Amino acid sequence: MIERILVVGQGPNDLGFLTGLRQLLGCDAELVNRLSDGSEARLRDHVTRRKQDAKYIWDHRGDVDLIVRLTDGDTDSPQDTIRKELDRWPSEAGPLLVCGVCDRDVEHWMCLDPDYAAEKLGFDKNQLPGRREERSGFIKNRIKKRCGSQDYMAFVADFVNNAPPATVRRWLANPAFSRFYDRCRDAAQEHTCPVENLRESGGAGL
Repeated sequence: MIERILVVGQGPNDLGFLTGLRQLLGCDAELVNRLSDGSEARLRDHVTRRKQDAKYIWDHRGDVDLIVRLTDGDTDSPQDTIRKELDRWPSEAGPLLVCGVCDRDVEHWMCLDPDYAAEKLGFDKNQLPGRREERSGFIKNRIKKRCGSQDYMAFVADFVNNAPPATVRRWLANPAFSRFYDRCRDAAQEHTCPVENLRESGGAGL
């Protein structure tokens, strides 16, 4: 069984998205969040930079059963980015590591169903910028405005967990998300952890 998962994202949206996906899958494992966006590294402190290194994370992973790494594809092919990402980790991390790469960034995944995103984040879908950098900033600003007193990452988790079946189907139609979902579900099955099959149910509550 998988009891503790170390999640390594690039920011609160990644970690919130992974938390919501865990809930959507009906997984009971505890998530241990680890930011690796390099924000602390801007302090130019050698020790802090070292803490963003995959080998450092592996050596200091603690008592976890799985490591889930989610990163941005930016302008690279997601498959190329996955290969580069896997090369950063020690070979012995392989059996515990699930690596996912957004074809752009996690904000792009959140907008794969623009109607749902517009409804939950309170904007006209025609306002959604086309360029990746502008879209990412737009979505982050909408989350900040809509989450109110709710914890930011919890708001993003609810956005994912409460996604209707039609939205989940749109996510699964995206090749990068689909590959990541399949890797997560395969890891659960390898550890005999029962999780929801979103390809059959289309989402929670069905």
